[in-house]
Amino acid sequence: NIINYCEDILQTEQLSVETLDSANERGFDTIITFKNQQISIPYKGKRADRDTTIKTLNQTIQSEFELRLCKESMGSDILCFVPLTNEQWIDLENKYSKEVSEKFEKITTETKMFG
Repeated sequence: NIINYCEDILQTEQLSVETLDSANERGFDTIITFKNQQISIPYKGKRADRDTTIKTLNQTIQSEFELRLCKESMGSDILCFVPLTNEQWIDLENKYSKEVSEKFEKITTETKMFG
């Protein structure tokens, strides 16, 4: 659902997700497609997890878009993420550098979002 929610906001008409049966521990693979590029989400172990989903999604769309974590949602039941174009993030950082760094966290491979 995370990928579909992001597409609902960005409306690229080029971002989608599918789940395919697989012989791995989980019994399935989740494939993100963006602009005809397909990326399999590299879950470890038997379960899918939101951290890996969000990090892989962010890497997949990074040529045009970026997801950032809204810091004010940390510690709540539901984390909030903001997907914007790269140009929109640059514009916001140029105009409101301090506020953007205080309110939004860039998502990296080391970012821990969910327990």
